[in-house]
Amino acid sequence: MLSKKKIFVAVVPVLMVGVLALCGMAFTYAKTKPMDDRICEGVYIDDLNLSGMTMEEAQEAVNGYVEGLLGRNVSVDVGGEKVITPLESLGFTCEDNAFVEEAFQFGKKGNVIKRFKEMRDVEQQNVVYNLNFSINEKKVRKFVEGEGKRVDVKAKNASLKRVNGKFVVTDATVGRHLEVDETVALIMDGALQGKEAGDVVVQASITEDVPEFTTEQAELCNAKMGTFSTNVEGTADRVFNVDHATGFIDGSVIYPGEEYSVAQTIYPLTSDNGYKEAPSYMQGQVVDSLGGGVCQVSTTLYNALLRAEMKITERHPHSMIVSYVEPAMDAAIAGDYKDLKFRNDTDAPVYIEGYLSSGRVLTFNIYGHETRDVESRKVEYDSEILERINPGKDIVRKDNSLPETYQKVEQSAHVGYRANLWKIVTVNGKQESKDKVNYSTYRASPRYLTVGTKKVKDKDVKSKKTNKKERDAEDDDEGEVDDSSNGEDATEPVPTDSDPTVPSGEESVPPVEEPVPPVEG
Repeated sequence: MLSKKKIFVAVVPVLMVGVLALCGMAFTYAKTKPMDDRICEGVYIDDLNLSGMTMEEAQEAVNGYVEGLLGRNVSVDVGGEKVITPLESLGFTCEDNAFVEEAFQFGKKGNVIKRFKEMRDVEQQNVVYNLNFSINEKKVRKFVEGEGKRVDVKAKNASLKRVNGKFVVTDATVGRHLEVDETVALIMDGALQGKEAGDVVVQASITEDVPEFTTEQAELCNAKMGTFSTNVEGTADRVFNVDHATGFIDGSVIYPGEEYSVAQTIYPLTSDNGYKEAPSYMQGQVVDSLGGGVCQVSTTLYNALLRAEMKITERHPHSMIVSYVEPAMDAAIAGDYKDLKFRNDTDAPVYIEGYLSSGRVLTFNIYGHETRDVESRKVEYDSEILERINPGKDIVRKDNSLPETYQKVEQSAHVGYRANLWKIVTVNGKQESKDKVNYSTYRASPRYLTVGTKKVKDKDVKSKKTNKKERDAEDDDEGEVDDSSNGEDATEPVPTDSDPTVPSGEESVPPVEEPVPPVEG
């Protein structure tokens, strides 16, 4: 074991070195320590040099520095136009301005070792206290969105219009869009990171809004790809409805990939939208309803689209047969569940032209980019009747207020059908393909009669011959079924009771499996 004398001899030199070191530090600190009322050299707040300032001078300098930053504007270049707003209006503020006292105490607090170390450190590198600023992101976003509404310009696709038998193309235009998220980030970063005098300058992020369909694409629409016409009959109001609905469709442009809905184009079928009451189908009967006749519009368009070989995405037959096209060639419109829709699967816009001639001929023409071989390739459509369904026996309503000699046909009978529609393609006169387009069913509907049951004397009958109602009744009682159609969207010539296809007294056929819509135009 070491003796106490030896231990003492070993420790004393160490203690002496420590004392000498402390004395050296004290001596050095005494030479370099800051003045008691001044901030030492090399102390900054942000870029503001506080060296040699009193605490009051430093506080005044910092306050002026902060006020200068808060009083700046932000200048945003929006597509070549400068928009300037005060930063304070965007919620820009200084969160912490309490560094002056800490800067003043630098090198003055703590033991001599701590103070000596701080002084040595500041000699090597400046001490910088950073002020904390913040900005209200919601206010910045509101500002940018407001500018976006002002400067945003939507791109416009090239448009088509047919004038005097020729197409007029309106060129596509490029738009612009202010990218809100990116511009908000640029303003916030500029305000928080940049602490130089003068406005915060930001270049807004703007992207081009390129039109989806160009002028060159629109110019491809220059050929008639399909056409179809039907004769419009019936009441003046029905003819008006056909012409009115056609006007909504005429001039429609369907761009590549878009789907077109006839119902969405011509609806609502209301008087406010210009429609009148005319015959329509409802639950197996012909009734007057607003828009009666519009199904002839959709049917005529359907056949024009077939001949243009457009992609039909939705089509429905009528509940009963119509007179203006063959079975399976019709397209009904009813409520929100029967519509005619097609999709433009071509590389160019499709233009629909529709009109009703003075001779009551309804025509639809489909224009587009013709890529088919129209010289040697021909497309035809054939209606194949699979079954003819008899209407059944008459439905008779007896009226005891009318004489028993009275009989009137309220509604003609309608024969039911089941039919296929075939697409037949020939090339150079030789059949290349035959494909089924649709299968359609049409319910049969009996004839509706009103007959009188009131017994009258012979002289009373003769005395009433001059009454118009009686004369009409006699005219109707000549044994002929009304087959004039009156223009309903539901009429084909119906055989008389003597027709072998409608056996007298036959029961009505069972209802067809398809639910009957309330009203079909």
